[in-house]
Amino acid sequence: RSFRLDLGVQRVELGGIRLTNYGQSRSLEQIMAAVAASRPTPRVGLEIDLKDRRQTVVGLGGNFCQPRYGRTEPMDRVGREILDRLKVAHARVGLPLNHWAPEPGRTSETGAAKAGLEAMRLLKQRGLGITVSVWEPPLWLMPGRAEQMGRELDPSRYAETARLITSYLKLAKEKYGAEADHFSFNEPDYGVNFKFSPQALGDFIAVAGPMFRAAGLRTTFLVGDTANGTNLKPYVEHLMKRSDIQPFLGPIAFHSWDALGASEEVYAEIGAMGRRHGREVWCTEAGHDAQLWQRGDDPWSTWDNALDLARAYARTFRLSGSSRLDYWTYQDNYPLLKESDGTLYPVFHTIRSMEEVFRAGSVVVGSQASQPAVDHAFTVQGSRVAGLLVNPGVETEINLSGLPAGAAFRLRVRNSSGESGAQTLRAGSQGRLTLRLPLRSVAVLESA
Repeated sequence: RSFRLDLGVQRVELGGIRLTNYGQSRSLEQIMAAVAASRPTPRVGLEIDLKDRRQTVVGLGGNFCQPRYGRTEPMDRVGREILDRLKVAHARVGLPLNHWAPEPGRTSETGAAKAGLEAMRLLKQRGLGITVSVWEPPLWLMPGRAEQMGRELDPSRYAETARLITSYLKLAKEKYGAEADHFSFNEPDYGVNFKFSPQALGDFIAVAGPMFRAAGLRTTFLVGDTANGTNLKPYVEHLMKRSDIQPFLGPIAFHSWDALGASEEVYAEIGAMGRRHGREVWCTEAGHDAQLWQRGDDPWSTWDNALDLARAYARTFRLSGSSRLDYWTYQDNYPLLKESDGTLYPVFHTIRSMEEVFRAGSVVVGSQASQPAVDHAFTVQGSRVAGLLVNPGVETEINLSGLPAGAAFRLRVRNSSGESGAQTLRAGSQGRLTLRLPLRSVAVLESA
């Protein structure tokens, strides 16, 4: 059998195929470079509108959820390294409800439940805002199999469940000094592991919100926290119509697992909803492939992973109005480094590079490409301009316009071979700048 693939971003899964290596194996980069050499260099026009000011960036954050899976240490090696090496702006942690309430009428401040509380204390001591989310319920509360998807909580148990959550959050505040800013059920649309319709989630909030306040908690509910951007709208529109729960609602939230597959219109509508309802928008699980853990023994170590994550961040910041993205995860789950020996994966370097574009206090500005060959997002902060440019295809010429006339810029580029030396470039008198991006590369352009 033979397969014909065109240039550009593609994911092809083949089954029932036998491969024989006749000693002529070539890497994907080598194949693309050879093909591109026989074709004209693609040219992309990219217009930046520095006057089109959008959301203010809070920074890049991450999920710290290993206790949710039963881990009894508050922070593993990956988490400790990330907290020391990256500029973590926000944290999302898991409430191990199944460990906190192992049987009816009893809570247990031990094991994974205590680890979650200790993680909250550690993160709060670092000055981080904290969102707490629930995944797995105890089976006595919601029968079925452990980690079974799609289970729905009986409405008769809303008050009981709300009391359990409230008691955990109150203990975190009073004993561990770590009040949760926001709370959510993880991906209620998809049912991992609680499934709620928008109507049912609104009914639960109507029960739990007053309990939070009575316990002295300022914690609000995220609006949505859906599995992707595509499924977010029904939650936003229903919850925002309910006057009885408005005091208990916080930011609009979603996960970016569909960032590379959803249309630009879907993600742009997320930003429009945030503006329409006067709410911040957060991406509480930032990633590009929810099934990545199934793709080989160590998919985190590949350049593909780093490249696609940068594409997802660029699209999410540019289109959705998100003020923060929380990577899944800053612990040993979709890790940025190898826990056994501390080896840094390419995705770690990609996130550290993106921190320079999406600094706290910077503002996302409008940018529009002449064709979808390159993913992009730009920010301004005072006189500083910074941009993320992601080229998933062959070497491409980028013609930028709309930059400050005569401004100097520094360009750093990373691909599968590592990072090239920084280049200094200067925009022309008309605010134009031309640069070349190598094939399958991530570039950061920032004011020099």
